[in-house]
Amino acid sequence: MTKYEIKYMLEQMTSSVDRLTDALGKQTYIISDLWSEIGSKQEKIVSQSYEIKDLTNKLNSYRRKFYNDKVDEAKFEKSFKDFVGESTDN
Repeated sequence: MTKYEIKYMLEQMTSSVDRLTDALGKQTYIISDLWSEIGSKQEKIVSQSYEIKDLTNKLNSYRRKFYNDKVDEAKFEKSFKDFVGESTDN
């Protein structure tokens, strides 16, 4: 190989390295943006899971209250019918 061929190959390799470095820089920037987006979405998921837990607790509380109200109504009805002398079927 002549020195001109070696010089040409060296310039090609340098150009190739520069292009690869630029591509790597762009990918690093994109990955950084994706990580920040993932972080914000994880925070949103955590806040929504707390909200879901709170709403589930409220729903269970209402269910218990509704159930207890129905039980109280049934007890009252049974007591009333026993007082009146009617038979009750549980």
